[in-house]
Amino acid sequence: MMLKTSRSFPSELQSLVMAGYARLGASRAVESLWAQDYRLWKHDPTDITNRLGWLTIIEYMNDRTEELRPFATLAKTRGIRDVVLLGMGGSSLGPEVFRQTFGSRKGLPRVWVLDSTGPGWVQQVTRSIDLTRSLFIPASKSGIFLQLVDKMSPDLRIPGKPFTFRTLAQAQAIGDIQALHANEQQAIVLPLGNNPIATIQALTKSLASRTPVRRPTRPRTKHGRTCKK
Repeated sequence: MMLKTSRSFPSELQSLVMAGYARLGASRAVESLWAQDYRLWKHDPTDITNRLGWLTIIEYMNDRTEELRPFATLAKTRGIRDVVLLGMGGSSLGPEVFRQTFGSRKGLPRVWVLDSTGPGWVQQVTRSIDLTRSLFIPASKSGIFLQLVDKMSPDLRIPGKPFTFRTLAQAQAIGDIQALHANEQQAIVLPLGNNPIATIQALTKSLASRTPVRRPTRPRTKHGRTCKK
């Protein structure tokens, strides 16, 4: 397949761009990509062949449309007002594009993409939603879900509800783990104990050395959009 571009570049870059296009065309890069040929990237298929599902995701999801409709209907009948996706990187970029592209429709839940563990952004989302009317979707491509469980002491009453916040949190935690196991996802439950802050600090310190440094994100507006400086 011959690659073409109508975009013009500065003269000092034009020759480099055209040479790059020529190499891609000569190596049949487009054909190799759609054939899911790992040799387009490296000679070893490790970490390549199992990461090309995005090429056929549209066809895959089209075949599952009828499976998703009953779930969406159930969420609506249960009064779900907000859907919060929990994920980072490749687990959140797609949903964030859809959220910003299509927005929210009247009568349907708002979509939030919680792609940061920054206390400010987490607090902003949790203060903007009703936890008893929210659907949380944890997204992970290949990692392990870590569930932090607090004793919820002191317990708090929920106005107009026959149950307390502790009961709600415990029920949700149990349901989350059951759903993950039902879908063959790895999950670890970590009780925070009598000193939650110390437990989280120890966990953070343990993970810090193996977590890549991320570029700072832009500030967000009330509706989760990034602000330009």
